[in-house]
Amino acid sequence: MSLETLTRLHPDVKVRPSEEFSFSRDFPAGFFDLNKLDSVRYGFSEIYAYLGLPYVFDLFPNHAERRVFRDGLEPHILEAYENNALRRGRVNTLDLSLQVLSRLYIDKEDSDFFAKVSEIRNYAKTKFGTDYDTLTPDVKIDRAFGLKEKVASLLYYLEVKKDTSG
Repeated sequence: MSLETLTRLHPDVKVRPSEEFSFSRDFPAGFFDLNKLDSVRYGFSEIYAYLGLPYVFDLFPNHAERRVFRDGLEPHILEAYENNALRRGRVNTLDLSLQVLSRLYIDKEDSDFFAKVSEIRNYAKTKFGTDYDTLTPDVKIDRAFGLKEKVASLLYYLEVKKDTSG
């Protein structure tokens, strides 16, 4: 389903496309426990997916109206509506992926890697915390974009490390 289709469903549904991040999709498998390669691949696929997610939000005045709208959506349309960077569920999946990758990272002495992961996880925990539902769409988008920037920074770090270690 296209983002334009989502916005045509209801005048209160808005979509902002994702930014473009430029980095290699060839993740540095050599930095991770290759006995768990499927877990590493899954972790990176979730990270790449989050970076590509649009920002889908609505301007419904209350949750009851939002629920009526969502309850009337076909399953594939609801999935597109909910599969966006502003959903805490997607942030939680990103967090779990980072936890897995941290456990499987071979170089336990690489404090820069672990500091970046910790920074991302702490940012997500504080910026998507208990007050998140009360925020305006613009603030939520700013926070999600900030999260994406931090995740992209981790990927750039790994890309440079791969280029300099090979």
